[in-house]
Amino acid sequence: MTRTFVTDFVSIDPSPEWAVKLRAYKDDVRQLVGDQTYLDDPPHMTAYLARFPEGVEIDETIAEVAGQFAPLKTELAGWHVLEADPWTGERTLTIRVSESSQQAIRNLQTKIAASICDQRDREATQQHYRAVLPNFTPLQRESIEQTGFPFAGEDWQPQFTIASIRKSDWKRVADTLLLQPPSGQSVCSSVTHYRIIDGETYPLQRYELR
Repeated sequence: MTRTFVTDFVSIDPSPEWAVKLRAYKDDVRQLVGDQTYLDDPPHMTAYLARFPEGVEIDETIAEVAGQFAPLKTELAGWHVLEADPWTGERTLTIRVSESSQQAIRNLQTKIAASICDQRDREATQQHYRAVLPNFTPLQRESIEQTGFPFAGEDWQPQFTIASIRKSDWKRVADTLLLQPPSGQSVCSSVTHYRIIDGETYPLQRYELR
């Protein structure tokens, strides 16, 4: 009998007010250079992504974790560019949060991963990442293989992704957006359980941080 799996991820979400601003940055990129990878993704930080046997329920566990955390205040630390995104090979434009804000978000991400990683199908999850694993550092690969993606610990940088931009389009984006780095304070106010089906992302359930 063939086993079937679903590809799910859990996000850490910006407040609705900050999500509007992140979408505006995404719109800026689209107006400048057209469609790019991640542009259609909802504003979020990916806390955990894995493949689970169909029928495995993780929502109750996610809800329990969300109930243990208050909304997380974050101070924005401007643009950060991944010069060679491990997934796309292109330049990925993100907004990082300040050092002082990172630990609280890491604590939530680590708790989410630890609470549901044992329910994933290890072999199916590793198959999902196999093609890109060489693009990560040895420590990151070890973490991914042990618990799933993204890697946990101090190597994980809390950040909001805007888009992964083709190198041929990068200069136009950089010349326009990088001169105006985002700043100020935001709040991460919820976590969301998503499912990826045929490359499209579908929200299943959102849980407010209390």
